[in-house]
Amino acid sequence: MAGKEWTIIMDSTNRIVRGIGGNIASCYSHSPSIFRIFFFGLGLLCDPGMMAQAEAIDSLDSGNDVVAAFAKTHRGTPLRVVALGGSITQAGKGWVGQWLQERFPDTVVSMVNAGMSGTGSELGVFRLERDVISFQPDLVLIEFAVNDDSRGDEIVIRCLESIVVRLKELPHAPAIVFIQAAAQDGSNRIRHQKVAAHYGLLNIDLQSAVDAHLLKEDLPWETFFKDKVHPNEAGHAFYTQVIARALEPYLQKSRETSGSIGKASLPAPLSQQALWLDGRMIPVDATSDWARKYSLPYWWTQFFQGFTWSETLGAKQRVPLRGTFIGMLYPRHESFGAFYASLDGQESVMIDQSLSRGYKYTILARDATPGVHLAEVVVARPPTGKMKPVHLGYWLVAGETASPSRLAEQNAVDTDAMAKCSFQTVAAK
Repeated sequence: MAGKEWTIIMDSTNRIVRGIGGNIASCYSHSPSIFRIFFFGLGLLCDPGMMAQAEAIDSLDSGNDVVAAFAKTHRGTPLRVVALGGSITQAGKGWVGQWLQERFPDTVVSMVNAGMSGTGSELGVFRLERDVISFQPDLVLIEFAVNDDSRGDEIVIRCLESIVVRLKELPHAPAIVFIQAAAQDGSNRIRHQKVAAHYGLLNIDLQSAVDAHLLKEDLPWETFFKDKVHPNEAGHAFYTQVIARALEPYLQKSRETSGSIGKASLPAPLSQQALWLDGRMIPVDATSDWARKYSLPYWWTQFFQGFTWSETLGAKQRVPLRGTFIGMLYPRHESFGAFYASLDGQESVMIDQSLSRGYKYTILARDATPGVHLAEVVVARPPTGKMKPVHLGYWLVAGETASPSRLAEQNAVDTDAMAKCSFQTVAAK
């Protein structure tokens, strides 16, 4: 079949820089920096979702789990979808809930928005139990590429694999779709695409779709975006269209599927290190000198189930935690105080909660010796000198399954003395 030839020039982040030729039909981010795309059929026009749709059609051998999930829904089984990601997912609300309900009008389709602003796949390892598995999903959409951009390849691949394998080992394993949102400067999304391909998962590259459409129509970035990464209303509508078009071939294929598709065996992990398949978030308990507070007047409190707080200088939390991957999630606000956190008496980390608003997590140990570790928090004197209340959210723990009930070696650190230290401003020379 005759076709027009296009040459697409990509930058180091796999974003389209320049195109020479005719209409774009498809784009693959794993292609080399300069590659050729053929426009099949002079009568075929490239619309906003064409690239994602073409990629989906070309990769129908992947995404068999999506076909299986849709086939069950055709038979009347409700479809439960969870969208896991960062702020882009949070604002997009899963994008395709209404579209799926329209495609399955005779059954119930529920969409759970598990987007959490500013978070990537590492925190996703711990969030998975509370924010995804507890909803018993049939389909999980995962969008972390933008927020994972600054993280190293090894940790990103390991965290993504931990999420995928844990979901796939559930008694009723859900279908999984990877989605890479767009960024004006591009993102290192090849890691996500590599994991998706390794496990035979459908992958939807929104970056390529956005770049191609803006290039074709000669439109500025601001057409779809409020800033470098967050879509405006038109941008979210475009995302919805591209994702829906990518899912459509699997919907069509599911109508032709009789019976069920057998559960595929999982390949050996890409990561050379053990995966974290039991991550969870444990609410910080209220011990002596601490109390519980169940709400704060800020939007981000939706991600917490209350807080444990204290404004007593030297107030401690000392908690045994079994695992190898340990940290904590806490809120931040200018009215909050500071605390020291340590594990097994190792060097303490000072955390000043007043530096910004929202929340943050701190990892105290990654790949610690399997066993029981003592995590300690002590309320400190803030750098400003004025005591403010400290608020704690969750302990983050993974690696429990492979950890014996043996206490790790402890070091002696005088956290009481550290908590009472004061800070003095020194002029820069």
